Amino acid sequence: QEMKRTARRKSRKARDVAGILEKLAASGLREKDFGQIYDILPEVECTKGSDYDIFQHFRESRPRSEFNLLSPRPLKCLWRFSARQAKIREQALSSTCKRSPIKQAREAMYDRDWIHRLEDTSRPLVIDIGCGFGTSLLGMASQTKEDTTNNNLPMDFQKCNFVGGDLSQLLIGFGQGISKRWDLHQKIQFCYMPAYDLLEQVLREYPGPIAMILIQFPSPYRLLDEGNSQLPSGADDPSFMVTKELMSRVQCLLSKSESATLLLQSNCEDVAVTLRNLGREHGLAPIESVHPIISESDQAP
Repeated sequence: QEMKRTARRKSRKARDVAGILEKLAASGLREKDFGQIYDILPEVECTKGSDYDIFQHFRESRPRSEFNLLSPRPLKCLWRFSARQAKIREQALSSTCKRSPIKQAREAMYDRDWIHRLEDTSRPLVIDIGCGFGTSLLGMASQTKEDTTNNNLPMDFQKCNFVGGDLSQLLIGFGQGISKRWDLHQKIQFCYMPAYDLLEQVLREYPGPIAMILIQFPSPYRLLDEGNSQLPSGADDPSFMVTKELMSRVQCLLSKSESATLLLQSNCEDVAVTLRNLGREHGLAPIESVHPIISESDQAP
């Protein structure tokens, strides 16, 4: 009410209102949760800051229901936050490493009960290892029938279960909270667990078929003799998430189902080539994309 009362004041900046909406959307709220604030936008559209780049996203997201957590600006907001978090080395927590009292204490914290929280474990399973905030899985799990029809991937995500694993309890908690807010928690779960351990548990305990495994944007290699010391030095660095042991488990899981696929994504060419070659070494073959998107200007039909 206060924002509506002061909407036409000169001190009310368009970018401030847009920034509030961006953060609300990034928290998982939808249009019905902040519709009154959205109604203020037309009143401040001509005020200072309306040429700010965030405002363009609101103009492009009409009807208003199209602006949500999965829109570019809220996702960028989450990325800025995650980029400030310390990197957790996968090697220190993997089951393939020698056990230690610290490792045993961490293993006791792993969430291995996620399977029992799914409503129907006969559904095909989509796995996102290193899922971060879980926005990819949340987007897949919330797809409508129309979204599935226009999907670049030949898969009906409405009939799938989803699980995301990550080494950040903070990010996992965010994804789990959004899944409950969106009433998706009966088919999507997030767990604190290293990638190898998650795949191993799925292989042993999940009764349904595997639909897809996602490995998206693993930490890139650091520059030689400089750059972020938290990043792996190369593909042979034990802290690089996608090891030969991990890809072997991926191949084993994919072989359980006829049409299971592996989706690899990276914004670094050297990492992308490493992932592709590692997949080929384990008997996986690339699939031609129906509608390839190779630049920011390309759009799926």
